[in-house]
Amino acid sequence: MDNSLSHLVWLILRDFLDDFASAYLDDILIYTDGSLSQHHSHVQQVIKRL
Repeated sequence: MDNSLSHLVWLILRDFLDDFASAYLDDILIYTDGSLSQHHSHVQQVIKRL
């Protein structure tokens, strides 16, 4: 993956990174310590941002 694409993903998701998401190369991991509905909310936030 091109570094510029990695940087773009970082720019797009920077508000969520280390809170409930992480990104590495072409992978985005969304994690939640709370309920399933909270996890769905986090997934929706990332999808909308992308």
